[in-house]
Amino acid sequence: MTTNATPEIDTMLTEIRSAWSEVKPLPSAMKALQDDHDRLESTLTDLRRASASRLTRHAPRLPGRVSDDCARAIAAQFIAHCERSHKLEALCSLSSQREALTSFAREHLKPHHPRRPHHHRNPAPRRIRRRDPRTDL
Repeated sequence: MTTNATPEIDTMLTEIRSAWSEVKPLPSAMKALQDDHDRLESTLTDLRRASASRLTRHAPRLPGRVSDDCARAIAAQFIAHCERSHKLEALCSLSSQREALTSFAREHLKPHHPRRPHHHRNPAPRRIRRRDPRTDL
């Protein structure tokens, strides 16, 4: 060893000894953190199970009350009916509001499964024979 290295080592040892009082309690602090983590993880698991069990049960509803999904479906059907009857203007006078309503209705009334493609291409149009009350009985 050189003489220059000895003072550096002495300085490093002094720094380590002075910092040891801060390092010494770290294992017990880590153990306390691990215990807290385990306790919180257990509590979170219990809360998830309780939440899942509440989601699967249907809570009894007061008469006249429906779920949010049911209310959306009824509203979408009503909006679609008003649109088909050309009465949507009675609900709102602004075109932007009417567009928002029809967009809402289309979003909530669209089928949840993809439609299957038809196997035939360009089917021949059917001709509807109109009845003539003078000749058809």
